[in-house]
Amino acid sequence: MGVIASQKVQISITNDQKLDILQFLQRLEAVEIIPQTDSKGLDPESLEAQEELLDQLDQVNKAIDTLQAAQPKKKSLFSALFDPRALYTEKTYTTLSKRQDALLKRINQLNANVETREKLIHRNTVLQDVITKAEPLKDIEIDIFGEFKYVAFIPFMLDAERAVPFIQELEDIYSDIEVESIKKVNNAYVYIAAVLKEQAKEVTDIISNKATLLTFRSEVTGSFYDMYTSSVQEKESNLKTLDKIDAKISATKLTLEEACGLKDIIQSHLNLINALHNYREATDTSSILQAWIDPRDVEPLRDALNKKFPESVLTVLESTPSEAPVILSNGGLSGQFETITRIMGLPLGGSIDPTPYVTFFFVFMFGLGFSEAGYALLLLAVSGLLLVHPRLKMGIRKVLTVIFASSLVTLVIGAMFGSWFGVVPSEVVASESLPHMQFLINMGVISFLQGLQVINPLDSVVSLMGFTVALGIVHLLLGLMLGFIQAVSQGKIWDGIFDSLSWFFFLVFGGIVLASTQGLLGADLERIGGLLLIAYVGYIFLMILALGRAMGNPLTMFAKGLYDMFFGAIGYLSDSLSYTRLVALGLATGIIAGVVGTLARLAGGGLVEQGGASLIVGYILMIVIFIFGHLFNIALNVLGTYINVGRLHFVEFFGKFFESGGVEFSPMKRSQEHIVITEE
Repeated sequence: MGVIASQKVQISITNDQKLDILQFLQRLEAVEIIPQTDSKGLDPESLEAQEELLDQLDQVNKAIDTLQAAQPKKKSLFSALFDPRALYTEKTYTTLSKRQDALLKRINQLNANVETREKLIHRNTVLQDVITKAEPLKDIEIDIFGEFKYVAFIPFMLDAERAVPFIQELEDIYSDIEVESIKKVNNAYVYIAAVLKEQAKEVTDIISNKATLLTFRSEVTGSFYDMYTSSVQEKESNLKTLDKIDAKISATKLTLEEACGLKDIIQSHLNLINALHNYREATDTSSILQAWIDPRDVEPLRDALNKKFPESVLTVLESTPSEAPVILSNGGLSGQFETITRIMGLPLGGSIDPTPYVTFFFVFMFGLGFSEAGYALLLLAVSGLLLVHPRLKMGIRKVLTVIFASSLVTLVIGAMFGSWFGVVPSEVVASESLPHMQFLINMGVISFLQGLQVINPLDSVVSLMGFTVALGIVHLLLGLMLGFIQAVSQGKIWDGIFDSLSWFFFLVFGGIVLASTQGLLGADLERIGGLLLIAYVGYIFLMILALGRAMGNPLTMFAKGLYDMFFGAIGYLSDSLSYTRLVALGLATGIIAGVVGTLARLAGGGLVEQGGASLIVGYILMIVIFIFGHLFNIALNVLGTYINVGRLHFVEFFGKFFESGGVEFSPMKRSQEHIVITEE
C-alpha cells in the first residue's frame, strides 16, 4: 500500500486513570506517544514507584550477569542468525508477572550470596598477599606492627652489598634511627629500622626507593608468625565458606530465562512510569495525552477506549504529512524488499513508496548482473533452508528473502545464458570430457541444459548492452512518471510538469525520432522522420525556456535553460549507459567461474585421465579448487551485484522522485529485549 503518514490524535482521561490507560495502550501497541517538554514532574507516589523499579532492575541485571556465567548457553556457528529471545504467550507473560515478588525474593538472595562471595574472594586476595610476604619470615616472632607511642618500625629487605652504605646513609640523615639485621633470606637480609613516629613516612619513602619494603595491609596485625598462621587459617576457612556459597548459587531455583523475562516486565512498568511525563493538565481532574496512530486504527482505538474507559475522549488533530511518522505498508514479497528502500532512509509521509517497483526491477537486474545458474541453485538451497527456520531474525529473514527471490530470477537468466558453475553446455565436447562430465552426458543432463540455453552472452555482448540501456531508459521513465505523480499529489503541478514530465517526453520523443529516422518503426514514420526531428527540436527549445523560467531577463532565461538542458541531457545519457554495468557483472561472474573450472582441470585432469589411485588424487585436487574457487567467486559477485544494482536504484531511479527524511512510526509496546510476546 505504500507510505502512510500517521495521524495525530489527542486522548483526554481522568487523572486517576492515567497509568491504566498507558498500560492499555502499551499492550495494544497502536500509538506512539508524543513527548511533552513542558509537562509537570512526577508526583511523589510515581517518583517512589520509579525509584523502586530502578532498584529492582539493578538487582535483576546483577542476577542475569551471575546466571549467564552459571548457566551458559551453547552457541553454534550460525547462532547470530537466529533470535535468541524466549517465546512468551500472553498467558505465560501474565503468569510470570504474577510471580514477580517471588522471583525478586530469589534474586535478592542470589545477589546476597554473590556479594558475600565477592567479599570473601577479595579478603582471600589480601590474605594471600600477607602469606606470600610473611612466609619467609614466619619464624621471627617479633611484634613490630603494634601501636607504639613514640616509635615506628619499618621492615625492609636489601642485599648485603648495598646494605652497608645505605644504612650508613640513613644513620647520617637521622641520628635517632636504629637499623638491625634479623634474618638472611637467600642473598638478601631482612632489616628493621626503628625511627621516631613523626619521621616514619619520610624514612619509608627513602627506603622504598632503594630497598624492598615489607609492608602489609592494615587489616592484618601481629608478628610475622601471627600474621602468617592467622592468614592461612582464615583463608582455609574462607575457601570452605566459598564452596558452600557456590553450591547455593548453583542450586538456586531461578533460571536465566525467568530473570530475563522479569527484566522485560520491570522495564515495561518503568516505561509506563516514565510516560507519565507526557501528560498535560487539562483541568484539575483530567489530563490529555497526544500521540501518533495509524489512520486505519483511529476508529478501532476509539471503540476500544470507549468500551474500556467510558470517560475518555479521542480527538483527531491536524498535522502535516512531513512531520508525521511514516508507516511502510507493503504486503507479501514487497514487504521483504523494504530493507532495500530503508538503506536510503524512509520516505516522507505523503510521498511515493518505491518498494513495489524495487521488488520487480531489483530481482531482474540482479539476475542479469549475476547470471550464473549453478550459483543460483546453491543460493536458493542455502537461503531456502535458513528461511524455513522459525526463529530467524527478522532483518536477516528479509535479506535472505531478497536473495532467494533474486536467485530464482538468476536461475532462469543463467539457464538462458548457459552458465552452470562455469560450464557452458553448448561447448561441452564428449570426446574431451572427464569421467564426471561423461556421466552427465550419458544421463542426458548436458543435452537438457543445452535445450534451456537461448543465448551465449560472450557472442552477444553488444545486443545485451543495448537491452540493458533500454531497460535503464524504462527504469528512468518510471522514475520520472512517479516524480510527476508525486508532485501532483502534493499540489506542485507545475514543478511536476517542468521537472519530471518534460524530461519524460524528452526521452520518449527522442526515442521515437531516433527509431523513425533509422527505419525501425516502419516506412510511414520513416517518411515523416524529418518532420518529427523538426518538431523535436522545437520541443527542446520550449524545454529550454521552461527550464530557465525562474530568470527574469529573456537572455539569461535562455542561457540558464540551455545550461540545464545540456547537462540534463548528458546526465540522462550517462544514466542510461550506466545500466550496461549489468552486462559486465554477468560476464565477469561467468568468466571467473569458467577460469575456476579450467584451473581445476589443469591441476587434476591429468591425474584423472591416468586412472587408478591417480584418479582419486586428481578428483580431490579438482574438488578443493572447485569449492574454494567458486565460493570466492560467489562471495565476490553477490556482493558486487548487490552493490551495483542497489546503486542503479539509489542514484538513477530514486533520484527522480524519492524524498527521504521520514521518521519511522514506533508505537509504545512492552519491553521485548529478552522475550518475544506471541499470540496464543
